[in-house]
Amino acid sequence: MTKLSPAACLFVVTLSSGVPAAAQEIFPRNELLLSTAHESLDHGLRDWTESTLQLGHQFARNQSVYGGARQTSRFGLQDREASLGGYLPLSDALTANLEIAGSATHRVLPENILSAQLACALGGGYVLGTGLRRSEYSSTSSTLAQTGLERYLGNWRLGYTLYLAKADQTAWSPSHRLVGAYYFDDSASLSLSIAKGRELENVNGTGLRITDVRDVTLSAALPIIRGFSLTLDASHHKQGDLYTRRGIRIGSKIVF
Repeated sequence: MTKLSPAACLFVVTLSSGVPAAAQEIFPRNELLLSTAHESLDHGLRDWTESTLQLGHQFARNQSVYGGARQTSRFGLQDREASLGGYLPLSDALTANLEIAGSATHRVLPENILSAQLACALGGGYVLGTGLRRSEYSSTSSTLAQTGLERYLGNWRLGYTLYLAKADQTAWSPSHRLVGAYYFDDSASLSLSIAKGRELENVNGTGLRITDVRDVTLSAALPIIRGFSLTLDASHHKQGDLYTRRGIRIGSKIVF
């Protein structure tokens, strides 16, 4: 199971003509995304922190390139990661997303990531998506496959995603995510995501482990001035008997 990257979230919104924002977009344009997150863990484990920066250029609707960097601290270990990706329309309804990422430190984060996704607008407000991600760690590798269906109803977006994850020499483990979102206008929204299933987690000292997971995330986007908006995520994530994370992420988006 995984959360969408900021670029992926923007893509999902612009893909469907059911969201009012699409008619007001101006291209080409640049987008700068900044965020910082803090998560507290129980069982005496050290807090997690993360800072991200992503800069993208959109040539047209569903056609863009982006690059990003993030720095994390998990279990007291520092990691840095760089990523590069883009969206390419294959037809009026079909769009591909390719992304590569790598970490020179890779103490907790994967050393290398290769991700490919396809999204297809089916008409009637439906969007079908599928993807595959391969992550290489220091001592093992993992594969994540996902398939989801979203429906846009006026200003509402409802979606379900099935994730299948496996490490080398393990069976596939499923997890499920439901999301509901309401878009007040082109830059203001409120969404709720609920996930449950089994997930791979790279735990310091033990490597990749498969555990039961439950996650609830409430997200909001608030426009401040033209071209500048703030985002806020509040999450509660239970990673089996290993730990429970409670966190806040604050971000901003600048369009220029």
